[in-house]
Amino acid sequence: MTNPANVFFRIVKRLSESIALYPVLIASAYVLVAALVLAFESTRIAETLRDDLPPGLIDADNSAKSSGR
Repeated sequence: MTNPANVFFRIVKRLSESIALYPVLIASAYVLVAALVLAFESTRIAETLRDDLPPGLIDADNSAKSSGR
């Protein structure tokens, strides 16, 4: 019977040497940032900041109209 700790370290070593490690880490970071932004959008701080921003940054339709499209 193999030692469970030995199996764990072999799996960790295979993952760290895998070519897919960095793309998975980058994609995971983007998902984490997206979740944090969505969570921030529902806070009271975001509402107060939204009041201070120019209209072109808040509404996407305004930015398309102001750029001449």
